[in-house]
Amino acid sequence: MSNIFLGTIAWILFCVVYTVILLTNRNGSMTATLVTLFYTLYSLNMVLAVFNLLPVPPLDGYRIFGVALPDRWYDSLMQYERYIGIAFLLLVLFGRGLLGQLLNYILIPFNYLVQYPVTWLFQQLQGLLGLPQMPMFIG
Repeated sequence: MSNIFLGTIAWILFCVVYTVILLTNRNGSMTATLVTLFYTLYSLNMVLAVFNLLPVPPLDGYRIFGVALPDRWYDSLMQYERYIGIAFLLLVLFGRGLLGQLLNYILIPFNYLVQYPVTWLFQQLQGLLGLPQMPMFIG
């Protein structure tokens, strides 16, 4: 969950830098680098958060999933924990395209939960300052 927090902080910093660019009307390489840096930090943290929530051992999502299961189902699932982990490792190593597509679909609601409210607040601030509003970057 710390990745979601860090992703939110990175998105706030992204919006701050974007607003400063609009205020100062500077579009230099340093500002472009900062925007790219904070967008990349946001993206990486959100992907790591979603990846960690997958219900596969040894990730945290597996433990959350295990708490929600009845005890007898969880005990029978524990018998196959090692095999599930190995299959997941093989998927990570050899099926990156499939895993990437899966993560992208799971990531969409997380992007809406983080990006939309923060971007909306900064759009309101930009409107008060008489600046053009930054677009929504959800995707």
